[in-house]
Amino acid sequence: EDIRDAIARADSEAFDALLNVEDSDLNAFSVDALLGMCVLAAAQSQSKYEACNHLEVARMLVARGASANTLGTRNAGLLRFPLVMPITSLNVAGTDDMYAWYELLISAGADPNMTSDVLVDGFICRMSMLSRVLFFFPVTALITTEKRLALIKLLLRAGANSCVYDPF
Repeated sequence: EDIRDAIARADSEAFDALLNVEDSDLNAFSVDALLGMCVLAAAQSQSKYEACNHLEVARMLVARGASANTLGTRNAGLLRFPLVMPITSLNVAGTDDMYAWYELLISAGADPNMTSDVLVDGFICRMSMLSRVLFFFPVTALITTEKRLALIKLLLRAGANSCVYDPF
């Protein structure tokens, strides 16, 4: 069994066992790349249970030194903006795990002030994570006002700037 298979299957027990095997293939991959695989797999998870297991795997990777900050330097799409995943995954947004993902990714170096492009009414807008939560939450049916406010507080405590300027 390959460590990537354990991530794809959200098998946190198999992943943990593979991490502790002396001749594990963990060294064949950077822990940052494995964290990237885990973030993508969580975004595509088919159930809340699977998404929860991806979170456990991500915690193991961060404990081994994985950095969310380096995901954006080499990858395109979702991995360039790892903080987007928790609010766009149908099985993570609005759950308690959404906050856990934010806390984990921010603690692993994800920048709460990073901006990303968002398609709004046919126009591409560049928005900070805080702006996305305030004005453009993609799965609004899944999150209450109270949860949105808690997420705003979490981002502000993590250093999100309410006046981010990004000249592209």
